[in-house]
Amino acid sequence: MAVVQEFPVAVVAQTTTTAKPVGKMTVLPTTYRAYQYSRYGAPDVELTLQKDVPLTPLEPNQLRIKVHSAALNPADQKIMQDFGLAVTGRQPSAGNPFGMG
Repeated sequence: MAVVQEFPVAVVAQTTTTAKPVGKMTVLPTTYRAYQYSRYGAPDVELTLQKDVPLTPLEPNQLRIKVHSAALNPADQKIMQDFGLAVTGRQPSAGNPFGMG
């Protein structure tokens, strides 16, 4: 048997004209924090915390979930440090950095 917890919900897009409140409404920030890198290499050198990454607009059939914490995937570190171009086929740059997590 699964245990389900109830959480407050922020409705950010509604596709019907008879929308009913689903839960607690929340004002969303315009940016978020993300670990990103613009070059392959050692994470302790290349990985930086960006504090002002803009949120992308949502489509009508999408919702945004607030994440309180997330782990970095060890595979991301290996791609960044050792196998990046071979795995992704692309090169990160300052204008198009890659993210982790």
